[in-house]
Formats: sequence, structure tokens, C-alpha cells
Amino acid sequence: MSNHTGHNYLLSSKLDKLWTSEQESAFEKIKALLSSASLLHHPDLEQPFYVATDASNYSIDAVLYQVIKNATRYIGFMARLFSTSEKNYSTTKRELLAVIFALKKFHPFLWGNPFTLYTDHKALTYLHTQPVANAMMINWLDTILDYNFKIIHRPGIQNILPDALSRLFEPEKTLEGDNKTIKTIVTSQIINSNGSILTSRMMMPADLMTPAPEDRQKLLMDTHLEGHRGAQAIVTALHSDGIHWTKLKEDALEIIRSCPDCQKFNIAKHGYNPLTSIYADAPWDHICIDTAGPFPTSVQGNQYILLVVDVFTRYCVLKALPDRSSLTIALALRSILSLFG
Repeated sequence: MSNHTGHNYLLSSKLDKLWTSEQESAFEKIKALLSSASLLHHPDLEQPFYVATDASNYSIDAVLYQVIKNATRYIGFMARLFSTSEKNYSTTKRELLAVIFALKKFHPFLWGNPFTLYTDHKALTYLHTQPVANAMMINWLDTILDYNFKIIHRPGIQNILPDALSRLFEPEKTLEGDNKTIKTIVTSQIINSNGSILTSRMMMPADLMTPAPEDRQKLLMDTHLEGHRGAQAIVTALHSDGIHWTKLKEDALEIIRSCPDCQKFNIAKHGYNPLTSIYADAPWDHICIDTAGPFPTSVQGNQYILLVVDVFTRYCVLKALPDRSSLTIALALRSILSLFG
């Protein structure tokens, strides 16, 4: 269906209506699709309900369905475009707006019935665990508390149907060079005792979710193990997912200190440290590598030399090279290491 409904922008009252053959073709295809398949079903009030929501840069959507005998039965589809002010919402606030939109649209089916809500925004899974409602939730708290539901995170790649509904828009064909909006990073200005302004402390957005204490360790570890991120990288990644709590940076540092791989391989430099000798405990435990040249080109076309010295035995290996490209050096090192280990 999403392949044929990309012209929803024509519904806007601000656009001139020009019905072309392209819109006529899409309209006929939609009619054929609607008449060829039974898309919606009557709800079975004895079975549990499921809701899936999503938000894009342009719109929000919601899907209401039931799973009966391993078959998905769709009951309702809802979607709408963002207003001008809503386009400025943060990602977390947009996703929460999609949840509120779903609750209101499907109120006759959901009110008084426990149901499961799926979202692809992980921060919303902590909606029910906030110790204190943040500024974003205050306006919608009455709506949220009227319903009995649990929230499950479903990655975007699995949230296909609502994701497709929220992206029914006409793509931009031209780049408006004079209409660019740059999102600036606002820092809190703190006046120091000497009158200087400190700008290192960031203002935390009011719409970040706070996970339950028992979930924080796993969140930190999962984020860290995505690439053995440092503490600041962990904080940045969690903030981008709409998650924050007090002492997040300190907890991230503790995760780094408890990671054996990070403690083994990360090199921390503090102050001035003079150069020291390199020590080795066995042959080929440590090697030193360098290149020399260019020299006059040999008959074989070589004009550089790769030097490899074993630190323990001082044994030296020389390898002639035609050039000093990374591929050439890598192949030469492979041939040397295959002989000596």
C-alpha cells in the first residue's frame, strides 16, 4: 500500500489541486488493492490486543491488531502528519506522541483491557518506571494512567508496518538552499568566581527517560560492548536513545574499569612520560618495523626496503619492496611472519 500512497501531500489545503495521470493510476491501484483483500477484521474481545507505533520526521502512526491461532488480524490503522510545532519535537517526544495518538484513536478497544504496546524507541520502555514524571510526560500523564499496558521494545527493522505508515510522504525533489535549519547545542553558562563563563556543562533535555536501577547495568554493558566504547561515548549513545540518569558518567567509568579487555589494551597517558626501552621476554615477542628508501631501482623493480628487527635477539630481516603502499607492506609482513611466527 505504501508504494501507492505517496501522494498524501495533495490533501493539503495549501497546495493547488492538479489531478494528473500519475495520481489517477495510484488511485485505481489503491481501489484494486482494497477490493482484492480483506485488510481489517472485527475485534475478538476475548483475545488480547496489540498496538504498534512509530514516528518519522513527518508523521506518526499506530496499528491495532490481534494474534489469533498464530494469524495476525489487523483491526485498525491510523496515521497523521506532524503540525509545524510538532516537527521540532525531539525523537523521544515524537515517539511518545505516537503512543498518545494510538491510545486516543483506539480508546474504545483499549480502555479497560490490558494490552501490549510495541515501539522501536528503547527509551519508552521505561515509561512506567520514572520515579518522577519529567516535563515531557506531565501534559500526557492523565492519558497514560488511564490505560493498563506493558511496553516492549521492537527494533526498527522488525517494526516494519508502522514504520512504513509513518513514512507516507512525498520526497523532496529540490534542495532548498535558503531554508536550512541547524540544530544548535545549547550549553548552560555558569559564572565562575573570577567572572569567567564556563560552558562545559551541558543542559540535559527534559524529555530523557530514566530506566529502573536494575536495568542500568545491562544498558551500560550492552552499549560498551558495541565497540568497547569509552565513558563519554557510552553517555552520548544512551542520550541519543533518549536515556539518562543521575551519575550516568560515573557508572560508565566504572564499567570501563571493570572491563578486562579495556584495562589490558587501553593506554592512558598522564602528564609527561620520557621514552623508555622496549623489553621482550622471547624471540618475536616484540618487533620493530621501518622502511628505507627510495634507492636506485633494481632489476626486479624494487626501490624500497622493509626492515624488521626482533627486539629480543636483534635478528634483522630485510625485504625489497617496489613501493611503500599499505598493501605492499602488508603482503611483505605476511610473508615474513609466516616464516618466523
